[in-house]
Amino acid sequence: MSTATGSTDAAASRRAERIALRTHSPWRDPRYLLLTLLSAVFGMQFAVTNVGVPLWVAHATEAPTVVVSAVLILNTTIVVLFQVPLSRGTHDVRVAGRVSAIAAWLMAGACVVYALSAGLPAWGAVAVVLLAALTHAFAEVLSQAGGWGLGFELADPVRAGTYQGVFGMGYSLGAMCAPLVVTATALEHGLAGWAVLGAIFLASGLGTWVIARSAARGVDRMPSQPPAAATAASASVGP
Repeated sequence: MSTATGSTDAAASRRAERIALRTHSPWRDPRYLLLTLLSAVFGMQFAVTNVGVPLWVAHATEAPTVVVSAVLILNTTIVVLFQVPLSRGTHDVRVAGRVSAIAAWLMAGACVVYALSAGLPAWGAVAVVLLAALTHAFAEVLSQAGGWGLGFELADPVRAGTYQGVFGMGYSLGAMCAPLVVTATALEHGLAGWAVLGAIFLASGLGTWVIARSAARGVDRMPSQPPAAATAASASVGP
């Protein structure tokens, strides 16, 4: 910042920079904080694969525990084959919102199907668990595509790195709470617990979709630049 004599006021410049940084802080962006929270909640689905399914198979079904290895192999295969193709277009907030909504319904369905494996004969339990795992794997791929797409697109470009740090912190907090949530719902209460867990995933995924729709409407309402203004802008930054 220059003074009346043309010199630079370092203190004033630092103060202006601090004000600008506070203005663009993710902690002052309620929409982004809500997106982070919902993504963290949906991110607890990783604990379903790593904690919930192994314990559920071992203690609540007749399926042999080796099916847990098959579930992990199936999940890895789906992610490797489909993560990139199913992530295409998620830089568009509308697309990211739609895939997040699809992921929400798939994950809710997977939770119910996992629950239905209890009480079946071994072969039936294996088939049902693998069907649930397949559905779950696609829910995982789509949720990551939608969540990270929105995490980038809704971040303030002035402080994109800070926004991404907050978004990543949300995932870490979700991962920390996930084993407790999965245990307190699905593993403790069986079908009812799985239904509650599925409802949690459904609500978080549909909430993400609502945020994406709202953001898309905001973009649509932005006035386009008139041709005269565009020409003037081009001239001002010309060679």
